[in-house]
Amino acid sequence: MVEEMISKGIYVDLYVFSVLIDGLCKKGMVGEAREVFDEMIKRGCGVSVVACSSLMVGYCLKNEVDEARRLFDAVVGRPDVWSYNVLINGYCKVRRLDDAMKLFYEMWGKNVVPNLVTYNLLVDCVCKCGRVAIAWKVVKTMCESGLAPDVVTYSILLDGLCKEQHLDLAVVLFNQLIKRGVALDVWSYSILIDGCCKNQRIDLGDSLTCGSLLMRCMAMLHPWMLSITLMHFAETSILTASALLQRIVDKSLLICSRLTILTDGLYEVGTINTALYFPSIF
Repeated sequence: MVEEMISKGIYVDLYVFSVLIDGLCKKGMVGEAREVFDEMIKRGCGVSVVACSSLMVGYCLKNEVDEARRLFDAVVGRPDVWSYNVLINGYCKVRRLDDAMKLFYEMWGKNVVPNLVTYNLLVDCVCKCGRVAIAWKVVKTMCESGLAPDVVTYSILLDGLCKEQHLDLAVVLFNQLIKRGVALDVWSYSILIDGCCKNQRIDLGDSLTCGSLLMRCMAMLHPWMLSITLMHFAETSILTASALLQRIVDKSLLICSRLTILTDGLYEVGTINTALYFPSIF
């Protein structure tokens, strides 16, 4: 590829090599990207952190984290926070939490200051490994370093609590965030809805001054997502779905055109009587 470019009179410098490597890696052509990388070194163009990081991303996408680490150790002379984040993300992706944490501490030893992305990657990995308690320690370290958790951090924690079946703790955290004025997004609300669905808990938040937790979450969703949520309830508990739909209708959260999605699903799971009931409540 490089020879062809040169034969056509195209000047190939470090920037061009870096773009080629990045593009090939994004297409999953990591082997070809490595050939371009080796050619770059052979031609004496030098090595940029950008090119190394792009190739590391390619290796990590293929779960070849050890190869990415070897490249990191051998070539990256002065790694920056982005390079570390790429490798930490690779370790987290394959659930090698201990290696990710070692790299995190290595950053401090080399005076590379972790950023918000670094901490969020670690928090996510810890939660997915089922160690939510440790995730809170990571967040504490983040705060002590002068960084404030963002909506991504909190959403990861909410998801971790829900997946570990600590739904009540997730609700406590959720309401604390609301009271503190944290601007949660649709992902945050969807996480809580998913937790309520899987635990068949439409009662959550009824006693709170802000009203039903689930209803507040539902209000944030696009009608299509709302219909999918109802379908989830319908598949697990028709009585729960019926009660939830009645409450949604009372609060005008569901538009009539979406009702057909739910009734069609109810017919499919063999609950014809319940499906016939739904149109009558409008």
